[in-house]
Amino acid sequence: MNVQMAEESGAMNKGGLSFADWDVTPHCNLNCRHCYATSLYRGNQTELSTEEMMCILENLCRLPVANIGMFGGEPLLRKDLVQIVQQCAHKNSNPYIITNGLLLTQDRLESLIEAGLKGVAVSIDGASEETYSYIRRGSDFGVVTRNVSVINTYSLESLVMDVVVSKINAHEIAALIGMAKNLGFTRVILEMLSYQGNAATMERSVILSPLEFIHLAETVVETLIQLDMSCEFVTMLFAMPPLIDYLNDKYDTHLPREPKKCAATISTIFIRADGTAYPCKGAIPDMTLKDHDVYVSHGSSLLENSIIEILGSEDFERLFYMQSPNMIAEYLPKCSDCDFFPKICVPCPIAAMDPGKEFAEICEDYPVGRICEEIRCMR
Repeated sequence: MNVQMAEESGAMNKGGLSFADWDVTPHCNLNCRHCYATSLYRGNQTELSTEEMMCILENLCRLPVANIGMFGGEPLLRKDLVQIVQQCAHKNSNPYIITNGLLLTQDRLESLIEAGLKGVAVSIDGASEETYSYIRRGSDFGVVTRNVSVINTYSLESLVMDVVVSKINAHEIAALIGMAKNLGFTRVILEMLSYQGNAATMERSVILSPLEFIHLAETVVETLIQLDMSCEFVTMLFAMPPLIDYLNDKYDTHLPREPKKCAATISTIFIRADGTAYPCKGAIPDMTLKDHDVYVSHGSSLLENSIIEILGSEDFERLFYMQSPNMIAEYLPKCSDCDFFPKICVPCPIAAMDPGKEFAEICEDYPVGRICEEIRCMR
């Protein structure tokens, strides 16, 4: 795809990027049991200089970028994070950080907010000190909760609790939702455990089955009703439209049926800590959960290539055209027969191209399609 073609499709046709996920450092102060990032950065601890970070921002913001989320590693380990946040804001992009919260002192928070920080997401995977400490090795439950309790006294647009769900902490989800309410979080996001990095050393039995995910979703709704909270307070990333409809019918609720469609190449981009840009994390060789070569991105350095050239590269062209509902339907007949396809739900194109799969799932440990099938059987 040349630059002219790129301007007619994908991100540039949409007026820019809605979100850039950026690992601003490969370093972390914890060693969490489920950390996927060790797949990316074990043995590759290159951290860009402040000058290089500014060059990437200058390049990236040649297009409008509505939001820039700073991940890691742990972004608060960067001594120049305030300067990076300030430059994001200067470029009219809303800066957010995703942190484990251990280093988020009041002084650090105030300096970041003054620089233009719009929101904070804190990873908390247990409502008890025992569960939290078991998962987040090297952290301190008391320090993190005290740090978070200070955040809601400031005017941030969002304060998100991010939870990676497994059998280790599923029994504490109701308590985590109550904890999030008490600490002033504006939203809770429940993610599926990704069997990569440190998690690859864990027993596969810690991964919830499709039926257990459904029971977990029921627990979430029952907890929200009990706490008299909005259905939008918790986002279940594993909840495909059939599960949302099932919950609304069972509990007479109004959970939002959010569209499930791949945004890579269209409105989002992922930037590795060394400045290499990819359509998404799932396209990176170190992160791909598949044993075949249907799609693997080689990435392009934002220090060496313009963002416009990258969006018009072969990597992005291939994934852009793989997102076609007609192409996905050829590989996933069960998904294409669903009433939600393609208006509400278009499965991950990388998952869809996996030979021998009936449903939209990246691997046997990421059972999105089988959750839908379980709902179909229950009804």
